[in-house]
Amino acid sequence: MVFRLGRLLELLREVRPAAIATLVPLMDDPDGLVAAYPSIAPWNFSRDFLARIPEHLAVVRAADVGWSDWGTPGAIELTLAAMGVLPPWQAPLCAAG
Repeated sequence: MVFRLGRLLELLREVRPAAIATLVPLMDDPDGLVAAYPSIAPWNFSRDFLARIPEHLAVVRAADVGWSDWGTPGAIELTLAAMGVLPPWQAPLCAAG
């Protein structure tokens, strides 16, 4: 996905105002953002946002592009494995020397 952040936030304010009302004021405060994130009820980005703004979307065919829905840690691990990348949390621990 490619978008201008300002425009994405405008659309989110229209479609999912409660979801971002808490987060936007904290965009420049990483600690506050992390602390506030768990207070937001989960929602599906595709169904609850993208599907509601089709007039603002464009689709472009791209060759040799993959897709993975990273909705779970297992999905992330499968994607990284397909890329030949070992996730940091699976790397062997080094003994202190």
